[in-house]
Amino acid sequence: MPEIINIIGGGLAGVEAAWQAAGAGARVRLFEMRPRLQTPAHRTDRLAEIVCSNSLKTDEPGTAPYLLKEELRRGGSLIMEAAEATRVPAGAALSVDRVKFADYVTERIETA
Repeated sequence: MPEIINIIGGGLAGVEAAWQAAGAGARVRLFEMRPRLQTPAHRTDRLAEIVCSNSLKTDEPGTAPYLLKEELRRGGSLIMEAAEATRVPAGAALSVDRVKFADYVTERIETA
């Protein structure tokens, strides 16, 4: 039986690590403290809850934030997939509806 990769934390990085590892064929176990334990910043029990700004910064071609996001897109990033699916108008910024974003990510992880 193959080893299981344990990932601690269901934030943006933990969710993306779990998604990428599972996509590569690894067995993954994702641990998240919520809803059992809450923090003052969190409002839901969902994965990848964005707790401050809903902006993932500029999506303007040629900028460093854009290039990073483009690399993530090309790598099959769940976070970028969710961001595109829950995007809200914000000029050149890639901003998301926080609740829909967390719901999207949670549903994809739960059904993977």
